[in-house]
Amino acid sequence: MTYYINIENTGLENDDQVRYMADAMQNDGHDVEFTRNFGAVNTMKAEDIGITDDQWVAYVEAADANA
Repeated sequence: MTYYINIENTGLENDDQVRYMADAMQNDGHDVEFTRNFGAVNTMKAEDIGITDDQWVAYVEAADANA
């Protein structure tokens, strides 16, 4: 099941940053997709697709620094 990421659940400032994060996670084999939708876009948590809190933070920080 795909995990959707957006500004709201990443804390990033813009769509370009979130797209960067989604691309990085997809390249690492995670089933994620960028969305501009807000609210309850997921029925699961990021950890349900094998992402630890530390990994999530690393993806957010990389997206914040590179996009």
